[in-house]
Amino acid sequence: MGIRILEGAYDGGDEVRAVMVDSTTEAAFGPLFESGEHVEDFLAWLEQDPRGFRADQLASLHAEWRKLRVDDDGEIKGVDVSRDGIDYFETQPADLLNDPDHVETALREAGYPEDADAVARMTGPEYDEFVSEEVC
Repeated sequence: MGIRILEGAYDGGDEVRAVMVDSTTEAAFGPLFESGEHVEDFLAWLEQDPRGFRADQLASLHAEWRKLRVDDDGEIKGVDVSRDGIDYFETQPADLLNDPDHVETALREAGYPEDADAVARMTGPEYDEFVSEEVC
């Protein structure tokens, strides 16, 4: 049981793309990656089983990972990446999901404006309940 990587030609062209595959259900899930190497880096960065996240949460995490780990040429950056003085390689992705501002921004950047608006309208207790039910 685990996560496998399926990599191959995308849309009948020469471009290669990769997806995560649940080895138990043999179902592909999550975002489309540029390569198997990207999937491996995402999984290492995530440090959690991605099957525990909803599709919109994976999209948010994928957007954050791309911003931190992939350069403009589509190459994986070195490990010295930080934003606002915070070393994101010391920060667990689950911690990022506990920050409503982060989740709202990541959802907008991933193309989920309605979900971002819903998160923005949540009060502290509502957001805490949302995180405990949906994320954890």
